[in-house]
Amino acid sequence: MGNIPFFSKIAVVYMAGFQIIVYIYVPCLMKFIMSRISQLHRYRKHLEERYNKLVERANDYKYEDECKSDRSAFKAMKVLEKLNRLKYLDNELTVNPVM
Repeated sequence: MGNIPFFSKIAVVYMAGFQIIVYIYVPCLMKFIMSRISQLHRYRKHLEERYNKLVERANDYKYEDECKSDRSAFKAMKVLEKLNRLKYLDNELTVNPVM
């Protein structure tokens, strides 16, 4: 079949001696990829807001209730771990785009 516009070859399968070439419609793939990227950005924003809220809560309770302060600081550390993993993934997507 030659070069088909707006389609991209994603697989070549051999079954019973026949060659089957699988194509995907590129605009649908790009729409899916962009929706996933926007979903990652929304999740990142949510984590940043949650992290800031937990750090502020930890600082507010520092002199009143040490247990609440430690718990908030621990949760903030966990959220920061997730945020760092997400930032790494986001950097991988910007450095090495899919298409």
